Amino acid sequence: MVLGNPPWDRIKLQEKEWFSAHGRQDIADAANASQRQRMIAALLQRGDPDGLAPLAYDPALHAAFGESRRRAEGESHLVRDSGRYPLTAVGDVNTYALFAETFRTITSTRGRAGLICPTGIATDDSTKRFFGDLSDRQALASLYDFENSKAIFPGVHRSYKFSLLTTTGSPVAAADLAFFCTDVTDLEQPERRFSLSAEDIALLNPNTRTCPIFRTRADAELTRAIYRRVPVLVNEETRDNPWGIRFLAMFHMSNDSGLFHDAPVAGDGDLRLRSHGSDEPTAVGESGVQVSASPQLPAYAHDLVPLYEAKLLHQFDHRWATYDGKDARDLTDAEKADPSCTVTPRYWVPRAEVEARLRETWNHDWLVGFRRISNVTNERTALFSLLPLTGAGDSVFFILPRLQPFAPLRLAAFVANLNSFPFDYVVRQKMGGLNMNFYLVKQFPVLPPSAYSPIDLAYIV
Repeated sequence: MVLGNPPWDRIKLQEKEWFSAHGRQDIADAANASQRQRMIAALLQRGDPDGLAPLAYDPALHAAFGESRRRAEGESHLVRDSGRYPLTAVGDVNTYALFAETFRTITSTRGRAGLICPTGIATDDSTKRFFGDLSDRQALASLYDFENSKAIFPGVHRSYKFSLLTTTGSPVAAADLAFFCTDVTDLEQPERRFSLSAEDIALLNPNTRTCPIFRTRADAELTRAIYRRVPVLVNEETRDNPWGIRFLAMFHMSNDSGLFHDAPVAGDGDLRLRSHGSDEPTAVGESGVQVSASPQLPAYAHDLVPLYEAKLLHQFDHRWATYDGKDARDLTDAEKADPSCTVTPRYWVPRAEVEARLRETWNHDWLVGFRRISNVTNERTALFSLLPLTGAGDSVFFILPRLQPFAPLRLAAFVANLNSFPFDYVVRQKMGGLNMNFYLVKQFPVLPPSAYSPIDLAYIV
């Protein structure tokens, strides 16, 4: 028998947290990753480089940061390349996952292992190989998920979710599961506990073999019945993809921030545009942005398009909110009644960059997008909308269906399916955190194009 509560720490160095802990909140609060890198480099430069604060020069801090980064990179190299952790040394490696695999490795065929760890061990993409192997080998005895709302762990945030995971060296027919517990007495309620076999997990999450999350036994039974009737959107094992789905994350809000521009402003009798993070305006001609004195601004041959963020869209609505200055507000019914009313974004991006990211994958003047960040406690969790051909930050993901031949009525029914109440119900059972990632969406149940008759389409559309 092996028991433990291993550390819950990521091996990858978190720059923001590191500089905050070392008294340099200015670097921790940098607007984006590129600006933070400039500020780190400035620690070795005297004076006021790049317009940074005079307190930038600090070679000792730069050396300490370099040593911490070297240590983290060395630890990452060890766990990834040593061969000891073939199932958990992937992605942003966390120590609790490494301990879980070690516990499993040293458990005999007659033994069991129990540990306390974040619920992500059963639901996250980075641990899917480990949990999938547990399921396939019938080595999962039980998993009891808790939310820390009653401060079971006083030093852990109240919304954090952790689990009591028990694995076994000999096969068990089905695992005993419970989720959303807040106290150990919740495990005494039979309606909260249910069992899933390896076949059930493969039915509900065929691509990742991760664990679905159910609040009650009734939720588990109903969701299982839905999946027996409706296929997942993309089945990677069978390569079944009836809608021809591809996914796209277009712009990263940190890594691509050098491409973002603020809204046009008037100045000196012509229209000027400021690059994000720069006070140097750039003249805008009829053909697009022209070269300015700022070395950070590239010359783009085309005009700019809005950069959509999640707060700007809602179900069936590409005009949910707009920016007034630095703040976003919901559009009024009167504004939405005006067909000429458009959304004002916080940033703009070059049209050429948008076209480059869609090249060879999309040839329509519209897109289907959805909010990446959501919550099962929201009024609606799944928020999908048709959008104009535009850019989007990483809070909006695109789901690009391809039908041959193109069938607009079926595409409309597809978007309706993604915004339906039954679909939203299942989404709430499958989301363990706040991120609706691609691997989750692929495993949601979606009616295939063949499910719709002409009469169905006429009624729905």
